[in-house]
Amino acid sequence: MTTKPLVGSQPQRPSQRSLNSNITSRSSPQRGLSSTSPTRRHNEALIDLTLDMPDSASLRYGQTSRAGGSRLKQEISNESRSSSQGEASRSTPSNIISNRQSLCPRGRPQLHSDVLRTRASKSSLTSDQNYNQISAKSFPLPVRPGQHAPPSIYKPGPSTGSSGKKDARPKPWVLEVPAAAPSYSPNGHADFFPWNGNHPEDQFSEHVIRQGFFDKSQMSQNETGSAKASIYPSLKHKSGMTTLSSLFSSVLAQRRAHGNITASSTFKPPPRVTVTDTKREIWLKDLANPTISLRRLSRSIPHGIRGRVLLEHSLNKNIPIERAVWLAKCVGANELRSFKRKGASGAFAMGGEAKWVRDFTVCVEQVLESIIGTCGEKDFRRRIYYAIRLAAHFHSECLIDREHYIDWILSSLEATSQPKLPIWLLISQVYWEDILKYRRFGRRLTTTLLNRFSEAIQHPDADILGPLNDRLRLLINKLMISNPDNFVCPEVWSKHSEILQVHLDYSNELPTTRWDEINRRNIRLTTLAPEAQHPPRQRLINILDKSLFTLFTPEVIESCWQLDDDKTTLIHAVLDWSTSFYRPGNAKTFIGARIIRSWSKMGAEATAAILSFLDSSACEFGRNKSSFYHLVSELARSNDFCIPTYLQWLISRGGIHDQADLAPDGPCGTRLLAELPIHDVSGEIVALHRTLICRADYPIDLETHKIAASISVVRNVLHMIPITSERQSPLVNYGINSLDGIRSLSRASKSHIGFWLRRELELQMLPSSTALNEWDISPMTREASVLTAITFGAVRDYLEIIEDFSMLADVIKIATASTDHQVIASCADTLNMHAEIFAAIGAAKGLFDVLLSRARSFADDRDIMPRVMLTSLLDLSSRIPQNQNLTAQLSRQLALSDRKYVADACSPISDHMSGVSQNNEAEFVDEIEKLLANGTSIDQGTMERLFQRVAHHLSISWDKSPEQQRKCVLLLTTLRDFNPHSFDLLMASWLSYVQKLGHRPSMIKICGPLIGLGCLSMKDLVHTCLKTETAESIPTQRSDNIVIMELLALIATPVTVPEVLTSDEAYRLRLLQSRMQTDNPELILTVIRSAIEACSIATHDMPSIAPHPLDVLGGSAMHDLLQTLVLTSADMTSKILVLPSSSASTNQEASRLTATLIDKLLVPTSQTDASNLSVGDTLKSVNYLNLPFCQLKVASTFRSGEIFPGHFSEHGLSSAR
Repeated sequence: MTTKPLVGSQPQRPSQRSLNSNITSRSSPQRGLSSTSPTRRHNEALIDLTLDMPDSASLRYGQTSRAGGSRLKQEISNESRSSSQGEASRSTPSNIISNRQSLCPRGRPQLHSDVLRTRASKSSLTSDQNYNQISAKSFPLPVRPGQHAPPSIYKPGPSTGSSGKKDARPKPWVLEVPAAAPSYSPNGHADFFPWNGNHPEDQFSEHVIRQGFFDKSQMSQNETGSAKASIYPSLKHKSGMTTLSSLFSSVLAQRRAHGNITASSTFKPPPRVTVTDTKREIWLKDLANPTISLRRLSRSIPHGIRGRVLLEHSLNKNIPIERAVWLAKCVGANELRSFKRKGASGAFAMGGEAKWVRDFTVCVEQVLESIIGTCGEKDFRRRIYYAIRLAAHFHSECLIDREHYIDWILSSLEATSQPKLPIWLLISQVYWEDILKYRRFGRRLTTTLLNRFSEAIQHPDADILGPLNDRLRLLINKLMISNPDNFVCPEVWSKHSEILQVHLDYSNELPTTRWDEINRRNIRLTTLAPEAQHPPRQRLINILDKSLFTLFTPEVIESCWQLDDDKTTLIHAVLDWSTSFYRPGNAKTFIGARIIRSWSKMGAEATAAILSFLDSSACEFGRNKSSFYHLVSELARSNDFCIPTYLQWLISRGGIHDQADLAPDGPCGTRLLAELPIHDVSGEIVALHRTLICRADYPIDLETHKIAASISVVRNVLHMIPITSERQSPLVNYGINSLDGIRSLSRASKSHIGFWLRRELELQMLPSSTALNEWDISPMTREASVLTAITFGAVRDYLEIIEDFSMLADVIKIATASTDHQVIASCADTLNMHAEIFAAIGAAKGLFDVLLSRARSFADDRDIMPRVMLTSLLDLSSRIPQNQNLTAQLSRQLALSDRKYVADACSPISDHMSGVSQNNEAEFVDEIEKLLANGTSIDQGTMERLFQRVAHHLSISWDKSPEQQRKCVLLLTTLRDFNPHSFDLLMASWLSYVQKLGHRPSMIKICGPLIGLGCLSMKDLVHTCLKTETAESIPTQRSDNIVIMELLALIATPVTVPEVLTSDEAYRLRLLQSRMQTDNPELILTVIRSAIEACSIATHDMPSIAPHPLDVLGGSAMHDLLQTLVLTSADMTSKILVLPSSSASTNQEASRLTATLIDKLLVPTSQTDASNLSVGDTLKSVNYLNLPFCQLKVASTFRSGEIFPGHFSEHGLSSAR
């Protein structure tokens, strides 16, 4: 151990060795800071400042340390260091550390004992031992930032070689500032005072010697004592808190002002330089190396590293996350700078920045998707971990579009497969807080988690998915506790609430409490929820109403089956809807039969449900009994309704005692006995049926005679039609009108006639009596058919009269074997006319495929499909779903057919006009027909002249020759093919002229042939008539009223012009009427409104050519049309039909007629008294079936300003709610 030297003694310094063992520095004489001052020498004895060991700062920043002593000693020391520089540069960094002096703890002055301990250790160890010892010591604490200035970088001058002459002369000593002295620009260097002999530190006293010297700050009593005496008197006043608040506010304001960076940014993004691929790879590898500073890499950035390339390089080279983010920022800054360099500013610059952010976001999403797609491959874990971290940093640095990115995450979470669901859950949890900040994102996340949880719980392998179920359950519980508002969605909650309640964490009371709260809030909003919260009966009726006016699909059967577990109630609802008076047409009957037939195969008891429906009171209220008997008959045909069970049920009720029980207006349960078809049941059932029906004195023999008479008439009519493929004259009438009595037959008789017609046509087409289900439709096996279009039309009309569309579907299938293209076209028109019914039967798609195959066989035989067949198939294909490509193909074939027809002509039509003008009137039609057949084109002037000539002859032929009228219409149809647009304008002008004629036929006789032969569209006719009505003045109001009534009759009533149109053309006209009613409800309602106003003005002043207004408005066809319009377009009906008629500008007669029409919609046809129906009675009788009509009645009553009758009470309003 070393003893403490006496004060004033000078310890001996041991000799020091340099880094090079061959070069040893001599110990030079030691000089103090002052050789004259004894006080200074006395201080040197305490603290030695002349150590040769370099300080740490000097070695770190490349500077030589300055030791105390003479200038000569410093020069000698520098020479020794320069001589050992080569060897020291090759040494390890530990050699440099070994030469560092051990520093004292920061904040404590170096004591004399520390100096002695250091010297002793240096003198007793060799250089290698010094290295081992010093390297084992811990490094000194780093310099505290902000309190010491960084040392200046030492820049050594050019070293002189050994050959240069050294200046060995002594130099005067100059005081230098220590390198470690903190520097402050206003005050110089802190704690550094050059010695001049009069500094307080240089004055020794007993106190300084014993306790040391330290600066004493001048502190007042206020600073060292309590501040209460100064502040409390100010706080005692009323304004004390205000003063204190302003004081703190000013302090915070000053702090904010001094803390802001006011200087403008001098940062410039590193420029991009075009380099080779090798240099780019080297630069990227240097970026991935964290030991290489960014200062060197930021001099330039290789060009071409951006977007997805940047992300893939970062991923493949494993670039540190912070450096990858730095690179993305630099690339983005360069992109925006290049955009601004192009001259964009303001909003355009912001748009460019948003575009770059959006594009970069898409790149990040694509990279993440590609990595997730490689799940299970090599190195996947490292890649996905890196990609998730990198994307999270981009998100936090706002380098991507946050909303777009979160929306992408949620969309991926919704659409991902179950094996990849865990990784998407992990990604979504990274952005959990950001997702839940927005209600729209939080609700989507909640809905997705609930859907996924329900799927996993109900999965067949739920036990294997246990960890996934547990994770989803934890996330949902966390959401319920933290964000219960996201669960407030009645539609979603109703689907998953029960499953969620079963799997709640009951060990904790909080999730259960939150579930009850969420459930209560959703129940409160159920009245605002969509139809999912409505009763099953109402939802069933809404689904069936939608399928009534569109083509029926099998999905409707399954969706209705899932509405309720009580299948009997569902069957009752279907029976009520399909046989209701409040639904028009025959499609509802076949839809109900199809649904019940399918449910019977799924396990439902159809017969028991129908019998229980017969026992209920609903069977007798608002029932269309003919539809009910038809429905049951269809089910009996397919053996889905058991006739023996019904007979047993009837016997158990006591049988039939009175003839009134079997009357047409009798109870449905007993009348059904006379309506059931029994022609294909066993003999025992026929005998039992006859026994029961004869007990009530029912004229069964008379019914049998009517059936035989009807069949005889039909057979005679069919035998009178010549069996030939040549088209007969359109004036032939095969006696359908004489069979109106067939409509009054029972359903059993109609079914018998329909079965007989199908069998007769089958025998005629297939003489070998091949069964229908064994019929081969291939053209090679089919014999020459003798079925003509007239025969098919007659059979079709009979089946439509008896409403046996099941047999009509079979007849269409049989008729497709015909070799007459007109028969195929008639089959297509029939299928198009009743497309909703055939779709409900399930035969629409199959029949369409058969017709299409037959049409293609015609095209193969004749190189092109006949135009009439092509037109019919084109109209039909547009109604069959998922046939857009086929419809486009048929349209191209039709256009090709028209071009080929034109190409067969030889010259322009105008070349032959001079010869036509010289012919007499008798030969005019034939000459024009030849002219149009031989022409290739036509100019506008020629078309106008031809149109005027043909229209003139057409107007002459109205009262003279129907055959001449037909020829003129056909000429106009041919003329229209040359230029449809110009022709339609000429036709509209001519129709406006015809409407003003004082003596003319009915518009039905004028426009019916034009529409049926394709010369005029019904929509253009309606537009022309309505436009003429608006433009005309008051003196022509009477003629306008006549035109409107004729137009309504042309739209809503069956039109037959047997003198001009054939049966197929008249059927085509009916088809166009039907399509007009369903495709243009707004135009139809406008015509009806105008007709009501016209009828109210001049009811008794109508000419004989126009139909009576009340016959048109009060007919059955108008009743069905109004029902269809209300069910499909209730709001439009109320807006167009009710509101204008209820306004003050119209007379009371129009309001009365409107009210009468609406009342007839609410009252069944069996109840003839439909007048004075009050709103109170309407509300008392409201149900789900007549609800749209009741709403229309209430709307018309309130808008017309009528006063409720006295019996309208609050009970009616309450029942309507």
